[in-house]
Amino acid sequence: MLNNELPLFIPVIQFILIFILMASSALWLKYRGVLSETHAPVISRMITDFVLPALIFYKMSNVSPTRLQIDASLAIIGSELITGIIAYLIGRFVIKFNKGALGTFILASTFGSISMMGPTLIQVVFPNNDEALATGITISQLAVGLPINTIGVLIAIWFGSQSTKVDLGQIFKISILNPPVVAFFAGSLWSLFSLPHTGFILTIFFGALQFSGISLTLLVALLTGLTLKRMERKDFGLPLFVCATLLLILQPIIAQELDLITGHMESMTSVLLLLLGAMPASPLVIVYSVRYGCDVDLASKLVVSTCVLSILTLPILAYVYF
Repeated sequence: MLNNELPLFIPVIQFILIFILMASSALWLKYRGVLSETHAPVISRMITDFVLPALIFYKMSNVSPTRLQIDASLAIIGSELITGIIAYLIGRFVIKFNKGALGTFILASTFGSISMMGPTLIQVVFPNNDEALATGITISQLAVGLPINTIGVLIAIWFGSQSTKVDLGQIFKISILNPPVVAFFAGSLWSLFSLPHTGFILTIFFGALQFSGISLTLLVALLTGLTLKRMERKDFGLPLFVCATLLLILQPIIAQELDLITGHMESMTSVLLLLLGAMPASPLVIVYSVRYGCDVDLASKLVVSTCVLSILTLPILAYVYF
């Protein structure tokens, strides 16, 4: 059930304003000398290596993926495939990127920041709704978490200017053994075998996971505030326009249409599908661009720009569709 039965775009706008206010705290802390841009990698690792896995395991240990969640995930994967192909064609034949920039452009136009920003958005739009949060986490891991850590790595390696060969062992380690993926499968197995959640030790363990997960919203907001950079007029060109159109508008619309094919659109899942499909570019685009030799400057600009533009596109999509 939506927040106070308000139209969907109202809680979405509330989320955006809350997130802006929290991200602004990072700017204040930078001004006070408490935080600096050098802390961004540390906060990012805190999110991906501890806080997000804690939240994922805690929520997934209580639920199991349903047919609706799997269908919604497949719809987003289908939309990623379509927008990724379009991004490749436009990037290569229209914009004429070099190889490294083309890889970054494809990644930024294909994979949204569902795993980081998605749970935060869901907790505002569906307050105190564990089912909605678990559904969102399931979709985010199946539709983006696994693809970006496998196919995304392959894209980055293939187009990276310094790459010479594909290290399958490294890809396996990154895609399967990274903490959010491990937490997802571990939590799913815990739920599948109906393992207990209470008892002296287990109550302490799951209580620690629960309170750790609460910090995700603040940490993501701080990370966003620390990575914001001033944009020049020249940065608002064709690459940004195409990337934002594909990722923030076309992808969620395609996902909605693909999910309609299943013939069993369900209210909450339908809302989550639209909102999660409209997330800005994943910060992992920057991480993989740095690691595998793609265009880091372009990655940073596209990630930050799509994050800013989503302030407008998310409420508009929510208003039009719901």
